[in-house]
Amino acid sequence: MRLIKQSIERTTGAGSATLLPEEPEDMWHAYNLIRPTDLLRASAVRKVITESVSSRSSERVHMNLTIKVTKLDFDSQAGQLHVSGQVSEENKHVKLGSFHTLDLELHRNFTLEKADGWDSVALDTLKEAIDQDAKAQLWAVVMQEGLANICLITEHQTILRQRIEVNLPKKRSGSSDHDKALQRFYQTTFDSLLRQIDLSDPKPLLLASPGFTASSFQQFIKTQAAAGTNKQLQQLVPKITVAHSASGHLHSLSEVLSSPAVTSKLSDTKFARETQLMDRFFEMMRQDDARAWYGPKECELAVERGAVGKGGGILLISNSLFRSQDIQTRKRWVKVVDDVKDQGGEVRVLSSMHESGKKLEGLGGIAAILTYPIEDLDEEVGEDGGQDLEDDINGQEYANAVASYSQAIQAGPHIFVSGQIPADASGKLVEGSIADKTTACCEGLKNILEAAGSSISRVVKVTVFLTSMEHFAEMNGVYEKYFGEHKPSRSCVAVKELPKGVPVELECIALSNSG
Repeated sequence: MRLIKQSIERTTGAGSATLLPEEPEDMWHAYNLIRPTDLLRASAVRKVITESVSSRSSERVHMNLTIKVTKLDFDSQAGQLHVSGQVSEENKHVKLGSFHTLDLELHRNFTLEKADGWDSVALDTLKEAIDQDAKAQLWAVVMQEGLANICLITEHQTILRQRIEVNLPKKRSGSSDHDKALQRFYQTTFDSLLRQIDLSDPKPLLLASPGFTASSFQQFIKTQAAAGTNKQLQQLVPKITVAHSASGHLHSLSEVLSSPAVTSKLSDTKFARETQLMDRFFEMMRQDDARAWYGPKECELAVERGAVGKGGGILLISNSLFRSQDIQTRKRWVKVVDDVKDQGGEVRVLSSMHESGKKLEGLGGIAAILTYPIEDLDEEVGEDGGQDLEDDINGQEYANAVASYSQAIQAGPHIFVSGQIPADASGKLVEGSIADKTTACCEGLKNILEAAGSSISRVVKVTVFLTSMEHFAEMNGVYEKYFGEHKPSRSCVAVKELPKGVPVELECIALSNSG
């Protein structure tokens, strides 16, 4: 990402930055920089219709639009970022307050202004985004016989570039069919890999598998390099590392990256350090070490006591917490980060798109390694059981309760969230398609859970109410964006009518951070 212009007041955080995305990784940085309620200015194309008494014509007009951000949609595989919001600066083609989606593109400037000012986390994210040295780290092929996942691992995300899956015949005595098919599988994987990597500047290549599949594929690459005249391919051979994995599936990559064979070669990389820290944290948890704690309230209390400071204190926090819809929630986590830094502790903001970050998401998005043990910290936070969370979630981006019920109740390790209808914080119903209305419901669940110290990744059960099963496919398309990865249990019920005449409503049960 190239910084074109910056005018940010250091004391107040007021001002803007103009940036130029130059490669797909930059879209990930933009996704983390841009937050709801920010002002975003970028080029757009609008279809403008002109009508007269006798004719009607349309044309596509290029213009610069400024929107107040309401939602972001990032496609990591395609490297595309779509930002939706309301137009905040009117021109002759668009009205103030109308909704528009800006598609940020490579090699096109955008200007960002923070609604609540550029805080320390946003400034660090900006600095990281324009760091020209933080590029692709390595390529990885996690494989087993008949299956290969080709991944690009960067400082901030693990991107599955291609999945290869073929059926191999079983080994039979006196038959060479299996061996021939295996060689064709290696050739297909090799050809796919070459289409992905840049041999003019080869990065380290990690091959991982159970058994001897990775070693055999390494030998296949060596044979191809020795047999041809491609000198660039020959330069790749010494950069190959072979490691063991439990399976050829992508989830095994986390285990591989933490293995000594890999960390010894990648010890200076950001994600290797974070993988090691998460492994250390979980090992401390297994040993019941009172210096290892997770959960928003537990970690906040530990920071207040000065237990995450100088002398080995480490705060691990997911960048997803800084993407909350609510400004106060974001300020809450910025304060925690600033406090740890002031105390001399180390702060690691983990990417939610790396394996280590996904593990942290399962802990509520925040964990800490303390400088000294604190026993029963969770008991000090509060006793479990029947806790009304209305005070905790007050002021969040969700529709207030319209009758005598709570938006969320914590009972033991579970948080029960009441049904969310497609309405904004003021109670105004959201207009648009079933997809738009389902998105509003899911955002309501997400915001309430985050405010209650949990997250949407800790949901264990969802109930969907529809007034017509004809809406199922459109609803499900949105639902998968929020719950497609961890797949909680779900019921979908067709009902005659829903409150305020809406066509869809969602409720859920989630684990609290003490669950």
